[in-house]
Amino acid sequence: MSAKKAIDNFLGTGGAGRLNCAQAVSAVFMEKGLFSEEEFRALGDCGNGRAPRGYCGSVYAAVRAIEKLDPMKVREFEEAFTERAGALECRKIREAGKMKCRECVGMSAFFVEVFSGGIR
Repeated sequence: MSAKKAIDNFLGTGGAGRLNCAQAVSAVFMEKGLFSEEEFRALGDCGNGRAPRGYCGSVYAAVRAIEKLDPMKVREFEEAFTERAGALECRKIREAGKMKCRECVGMSAFFVEVFSGGIR
């Protein structure tokens, strides 16, 4: 369910406003208390490969959420994401051509939900 909400946020569909990839993921989990309004606004600068370390913004938002839930799961997330997308960095993901941005957003939100034990 979180994946669909995040994709809707990213695409501006389903009644959602269009957000960048980092904010699309964080908005879903802001509702669940994982991100403050201030953190959400700051993630506005993390789309289009501008997240720290060149990460995909959705990956960066997912890492930030997972760090709050269980820091020991971050590496597991990064490995699982890389296996599917080919990289963690926006530019490299695009070069690999395995996934489109909306798919990265959905997968990042899905993994946050999985690693959080399905927080409600």
